[in-house]
Amino acid sequence: MTDLVPLIGWTLGFVLTVASLAYTVRHFRISGAMSFIQRMNSPDMVEMRSAVNRWLDQPIGDREKFAQLSEDEELRVQLNIFLDIITELGIAYRYRSVSRKLVREIWYPLVPSYWDRLQFYAYSSQLKGHRTGYWFRYLAEEISASAASREKTLQKRYEIPEKYYSAAADAWLPTRELEPTADSDE
Repeated sequence: MTDLVPLIGWTLGFVLTVASLAYTVRHFRISGAMSFIQRMNSPDMVEMRSAVNRWLDQPIGDREKFAQLSEDEELRVQLNIFLDIITELGIAYRYRSVSRKLVREIWYPLVPSYWDRLQFYAYSSQLKGHRTGYWFRYLAEEISASAASREKTLQKRYEIPEKYYSAAADAWLPTRELEPTADSDE
């Protein structure tokens, strides 16, 4: 019986070590995913994303957008920094140094949407021999592939009762009127 005590102690120590290691890895992956959010929401990145959005939202063709990039070095730098961050996230996702589940939840629909809007730039760069957009595309496809099942789960879990919406197909605002509070003038 006394021979079992060290074995039980060793087994318990091993199990606790493995559990601690698993939780530590999970913590670092979650922290890694959150650090990308912090970077994307930093004042400098918000300004860069704004500039990229203004450029993408212009009602002009891809050739004209390329012409603007060749003329506006600051915009070109902002676009490349933005693409670099998404590339870093794609690589981290691929090699599991960030929480894949958290990345899929947080970055949908942002990454697939930007990929749809920027793929003309990525493919054009690839034709010139650059690897621009490879990891961006990978990440967008991975996030999009998991979106359908995730959306069904979220819709089921957080279903909004039909009574809060009008019959109009494009209406998305609740139709019920808010009741006056004690603080209101009514």
